[in-house]
Amino acid sequence: MTCMDTRALTPARHLIYALHLLRIPVFCSFLKIAKEMMMKFIPVAALIAVGLSFSCAKDTGSPAQPGEPGIEAIIRASSVNNAVLLGEVHANMEFHGFLDELLRDPQFLDSIDDIAVEFGNSFHQTLVDRYVRGEDVTIEELAPVWRDTTQWLVWDSPVYQSFFETVRAVNAERPDHRKVRVLLLDPPIDWSAVSSPEDYAPYADRDGYAAQYLKQESLERGRKSLTIMGGMHVLSLQPNNGFAKPDNPAEKSLAWYIKEAAPDRTLTIWPLVGPGYLESLGLPPAPKGTFYRSDSPELSAQSFSNARLNQRLMIQKDIDGEKVWTDVPNDSWPAISDMVDALLFISETKTNVSPGKQIYLDQKYQSELRRRAKILEAYYGFEFESELDAALAE
Repeated sequence: MTCMDTRALTPARHLIYALHLLRIPVFCSFLKIAKEMMMKFIPVAALIAVGLSFSCAKDTGSPAQPGEPGIEAIIRASSVNNAVLLGEVHANMEFHGFLDELLRDPQFLDSIDDIAVEFGNSFHQTLVDRYVRGEDVTIEELAPVWRDTTQWLVWDSPVYQSFFETVRAVNAERPDHRKVRVLLLDPPIDWSAVSSPEDYAPYADRDGYAAQYLKQESLERGRKSLTIMGGMHVLSLQPNNGFAKPDNPAEKSLAWYIKEAAPDRTLTIWPLVGPGYLESLGLPPAPKGTFYRSDSPELSAQSFSNARLNQRLMIQKDIDGEKVWTDVPNDSWPAISDMVDALLFISETKTNVSPGKQIYLDQKYQSELRRRAKILEAYYGFEFESELDAALAE
């Protein structure tokens, strides 16, 4: 089964967006707001830095406020847990502004060994290791890391290149034995060897592979990590089996796997980016970057639906051999504390960063994407290529 979150989408785009929520590739660049026009003229790193200070924001109200500064909370969590899983809002400026500030905090860097990300193909792990250590690797040589994943177009947003550049920059100031490693969690697909849906199939279980790789490269070595992966992957329970305890790998999220491996040493965080979240949760206005424990009195008994703004979600079921979309009732969601360990309020604004069409005017890259689109359509049963056409028409 797959899920569909229908926030801010026209009916024609519901289906494509749904595929990314539970492990199916999508192109998210259509989720733009007007500010994205600026991206064509201002470097993404500058936009991430503008007005996005999180660690210095202080509550000025006199009554005691729930929550605590997010960067400080994540540093403490990283010091006592082997794995912290932070849900990402894809291609989002505010989320990556928070992440950029976190990465530049020396105390945070001292608290971890690895940063694990879904927006990189582990086939290129050696290349990324060289790049973040400061070796002679150009951006053009590095680009296949995020371009050649199992996913469809989403990582072309410049916020992902900026992430790797930031890690390289902060590592340059650290001794060799304390340089942070970036682990690439996407399955090691070699697209040059993939020409059919059967060739693609071994790489479709992204949560299972990510968990195995994170355990192998970090947990089993006694290292500490921060993992950045789409929000649905950090939920302990999934809607595709009615939020029950999973019985098979298809129902297990990254969070479930890692909590099985390190039940007392894992912390999961769901991001809140955009207007209305605090009100939906009955929380007072708060500074950007405020961290809330899900077992707090304010949140523990609330439905997780409130952390999703009670937005419509649909799941796809196979009924008599046909794929049928059905709604997940808002009152069926478990308590917040059953889904994640914490919430992180990042911003009341939500600005998604489009890659722009220039990247797709490269005929070699465009031709390869169209080839992949046909394979993905044959595997998943949905059409992909029109999203590339839409990007080129911008």
